[in-house]
Amino acid sequence: MSNQTNLCPTCSTEVSSIAVSCPKCGRPLMSATSLTVAATSRKEKGVLGICTIFGWLGLDHFYLGNVGKGIATLLVFFVCILLSFVVIGAVIIFLGFIFNVIRAIMIFSMSDEAFNQKYNRG
Repeated sequence: MSNQTNLCPTCSTEVSSIAVSCPKCGRPLMSATSLTVAATSRKEKGVLGICTIFGWLGLDHFYLGNVGKGIATLLVFFVCILLSFVVIGAVIIFLGFIFNVIRAIMIFSMSDEAFNQKYNRG
């Protein structure tokens, strides 16, 4: 992991990009909110894999921040539950489950570098 640097806007000292404040003048460089967002925005491979196993509920999409896809997946699930009184709904749910197990296997077998590039944008 490379340690990038920025310049302090107050004293122009070179400061690590992950520093909270300038070591020379003490000026705050990141707010508590941006630290929280930075800490919580990183996606974890194991969590995404577990969420994908329950993909028929759209948990993986919600975890990745794709709320629209999550809601759509959840709606499809509930429609399939309603259709499960007919055989075709059960078949669709089963196929969806198989699809999500395959996606989970793909996520778990992905290298950390490939995972970070795809889901953590770098």
